[in-house]
Amino acid sequence: ADHVICLGRDMKRVIIKKVGEQYIDNISVIPNWVDENKILPIDSEQNPFIKENGFENNFIVLYAGNHGLFHDLETIIDAADILKDYKDILFLFIGEGGKKNKIVKMAEEKKLRNVRFFPYQPEDVVPFSLTSANVSLVTLAKGVEGLAVPSKFYSALATGRPVISIMDDESEVACVVQEYNCGFNIKQGESQKLAEAIKKIYKDRELEETLGKNARKCFEDNFTRKIIVSKYNELFKKII
Repeated sequence: ADHVICLGRDMKRVIIKKVGEQYIDNISVIPNWVDENKILPIDSEQNPFIKENGFENNFIVLYAGNHGLFHDLETIIDAADILKDYKDILFLFIGEGGKKNKIVKMAEEKKLRNVRFFPYQPEDVVPFSLTSANVSLVTLAKGVEGLAVPSKFYSALATGRPVISIMDDESEVACVVQEYNCGFNIKQGESQKLAEAIKKIYKDRELEETLGKNARKCFEDNFTRKIIVSKYNELFKKII
C-alpha cells in the first residue's frame, strides 16, 4: 500500500506501534461519516417512532446497532438494574448480534421491566428511531480500542442528543466526546458511574439540551459526508 487510512487516532497509534515511526507520513486518520441530510434532530413530540411505540412519557437511553462480541453491553444491563426504580427511564436496545441472546437473558434473570429489545428497523424508520433517544450509548469491549471505531457514534452525534461512551478514555470516541463536551465517557464495567451519568442528564434537561447541541455541532464540523469526502479527495490528489 502507498498509504493507509485509519478511522481514529487510537487506531493510528496501534498501526505505528506495529510498523514503526518511519511510516508515520504514510498513515492518515479519516473517520467514518453520516449523510447530514438523512439524520437530523427531531423534536420528541414530532417523532412518529415515539408515538407509535407509546414512549411519550419515557426518558430513553438508546443503544442502536450491532450487539456484537466487541461491544460492552453487560455494563448497560447492570446500569439498568441500578436504575430500575426510575419508572420512566427506559433502556432501549435496537439491533441484532452475537451478544443479543446473552443480554436478553441477563435482563430476564434480573426481571428488568425498564429494558426493551427491538430488531433492526427499516431504513425509512432509522432517522426516527435514532432520534427517539434522550441519551445515546456507544460501546467497545475492553481491549478493542485502536482496533475498531464504532460507526454508530457519528449517527448518534447527528441526532443532536447527548452521547455516553463506554470505553477507555484514550479511545477515539471518548476523546471526541470529551473534546466537544457532548456527553460523558465511562470505562467498561463501571455500571454505577454509567447510572450516575444517565441520572445527571435525566435530572437536568438544560444539560441535556446543551450536550445535545454540542453533539450536533461536533457532527456538522467534522463528520458530514461532504467533509469526509473532501478529505479523501485531498489525500488522493497528494498520493496519485
